[in-house]
Amino acid sequence: MAKKVRTNLDLNKNQALNLVLHTLTGNPSSPVEGQVYHNSANGTPYIYAGGVWYPMISSSTFPGFGTSHSVAAYGDHLHTGVYKELTRGIISEGGSFTLALTDAEKLKPVTSSSTAIVTVPPNSSVAFPIGTQIDLIQCGAGKLTFSPGSGVTINSKGSKYSTNGQNVGVSLVKIAINTWYLLGDLTT
Repeated sequence: MAKKVRTNLDLNKNQALNLVLHTLTGNPSSPVEGQVYHNSANGTPYIYAGGVWYPMISSSTFPGFGTSHSVAAYGDHLHTGVYKELTRGIISEGGSFTLALTDAEKLKPVTSSSTAIVTVPPNSSVAFPIGTQIDLIQCGAGKLTFSPGSGVTINSKGSKYSTNGQNVGVSLVKIAINTWYLLGDLTT
């Protein structure tokens, strides 16, 4: 029978040996920041950060546990408890769009032949965790122009908000509730 601990457990910088994560077939209800569990349905451990369940490993090339996995770098810890994966997805776009929470920590190639407006929504609409990074590539002839949503500030060198040509990559990094930095090869 499991014994419940109803207070914090301080290991005083000692190791937790033979620790097994709570095993469930789906996300726990009423999660708290930093909570972890093992999903027995897909064999993946998850961590809850910034209102989102993030996988702690994903299928790739790290051999272990009977299948092939890659280990996610959750040691890249930010102030809000958000953790970034080393292995991330790609979400392509064909024209103008507004960023969505599913874009967090993704690579977004944009294949538009004309200018594509990338709108950065306010935190009240899409609550990206602070520290979120989204990388974008102008794959088509159309430049990417970044437009702040209501109350959003986008900081960039020289107040430039458009990509400087085809095959240029840029990064958006959220550093405060409605404040982002746009980094890369930019033009007006």
